[in-house]
Amino acid sequence: MQAKPLQTRPAKILAHNLQQSTKLYSFTNIRFAEPPIGKHRFQPPVAASTVNRSLNDGSHGFTCPQVLPDWSIEQAANATHTSPEAVRKALGDAAGQSEDCLFLDVIVPKTLFEGESKAPVMVWITGGGYVAGSKSGMGYDASGLLAQSQQEGGEGVVYVTINYRVGLFGWLNAGDDEDIFPNVALQDQRLAFDWVQKNIHLFGGDAQKVTAIGHSAGGGSIMMHLVGEGGKAKAPFHRGIAQSPGILPILEPSTSWQQTLDAASRLAGKKISNGAELRALDSETLIKVNRQVVAKATFATYGYGPSADGGYLPEMPGVLLLEGRFDAAPKMMLSHTTHEGLAYVAPDVVSAPQVKSHLQSVIPGIPSDQLDYITSELYPPAPQQHLYKTEFERAVVMISEVFFTCNTRFMATAYGNQTYNYRFQVPDGSHGQDLRYTFYSGLGNTAQAELAKKMQLYLTSFAQFASPNHASWLPEWPVYGEEAAIVTFGGGQDVGIDVDDAKNKRCAYWQSRKWIP
Repeated sequence: MQAKPLQTRPAKILAHNLQQSTKLYSFTNIRFAEPPIGKHRFQPPVAASTVNRSLNDGSHGFTCPQVLPDWSIEQAANATHTSPEAVRKALGDAAGQSEDCLFLDVIVPKTLFEGESKAPVMVWITGGGYVAGSKSGMGYDASGLLAQSQQEGGEGVVYVTINYRVGLFGWLNAGDDEDIFPNVALQDQRLAFDWVQKNIHLFGGDAQKVTAIGHSAGGGSIMMHLVGEGGKAKAPFHRGIAQSPGILPILEPSTSWQQTLDAASRLAGKKISNGAELRALDSETLIKVNRQVVAKATFATYGYGPSADGGYLPEMPGVLLLEGRFDAAPKMMLSHTTHEGLAYVAPDVVSAPQVKSHLQSVIPGIPSDQLDYITSELYPPAPQQHLYKTEFERAVVMISEVFFTCNTRFMATAYGNQTYNYRFQVPDGSHGQDLRYTFYSGLGNTAQAELAKKMQLYLTSFAQFASPNHASWLPEWPVYGEEAAIVTFGGGQDVGIDVDDAKNKRCAYWQSRKWIP
């Protein structure tokens, strides 16, 4: 049943789903916004004004309309040894997909819910390339994370996971068309955090100790909230854990806007030329439009995603951080893996011309003189000692840095080098590989289990105490500092210390405006 904001904590009947094995209360599918349909479609969300009193036993979820590009589905099929058709069918048939999807879940340790104290809160923002992902998808099980939060004297945390609109519905940028609010998904996230501020005390949470944690698009979202309105819009959290923060630069949002209008016109059987006409289409047609645009996205792109809009996201986040236009209050923990870009470079990229062509295709709009500089001087042809040996590896390093790794460097330096940074380097170190450690809950071998538990203890200590250094038996985690010190997980050692590989001239270049037309 959806929890009603009361002056006391919700009655236990609202938390009927008490997991006996983990002693966690689960409140699922709590509405935080009115359905974003009709006049609310493509517009900032409106806070929920009613309470749905129908019983929901947690057996079904609510998921925003979503789809993955064909190239991503093919990779998923290869990784799972199944067919693209099977992956596509599983995603397309996901139960509960609807535009009416702005819900969140709250998971609370039994001891916290039944106690009197207020505990720190962790709010999970899912990734998914800005076109997929949901609060309950991808098999993320927070029970292990919550268990570690109660180790070493920690009282534990309240865990919240949220939905936000993705793809066409959340990231469309139509320029000055007033019927399309750009990057509206960020407003969904802010409203969810606002709900947390107003209601989390009812579940045993402390609204003054809220940590946002997100991976990939979720980490990128955290980054964008730090620079919201150029720093004028305060971040809706007190601490942030941005894991592999992904922002895939969209320099020409007008392209996806035109693709959207073209697809809508084909499917509607009539000319669709503006936001009002697009918004008037029925949900089924719009879902098909979203599928067409995303499915045919160029390799390593997703069709939709965040783009500078002159408003909440006035410029690229790296530029805003460099210029000091951000909220400096939150404490930050940042991470990346060793080879973030592995999944974003096709195996047949093996020559220098192919590397240049690949970069041009994933970031269309880069001025030609800058494209030449990037591929001849910034990332010279292979081999380059200690950096890459082949052209494929060169492309992986390039995409890793521009999409993910450099974003952590941008934030670390902006926050006076007082962040806590780590690199996940368990082979093969590809994007997303660390998630099964973040959400470890009892599966895997002993070595994986021990490393995962240490990671979880560091993460939850940061959420509770604004520092990962709470468990005295764990290695001391240094602040980033001028020396760019980072903690490493895996890769020949358990927990180690190293220098951040993102401290380089290449990241400094990507933070400049030189490559932005």
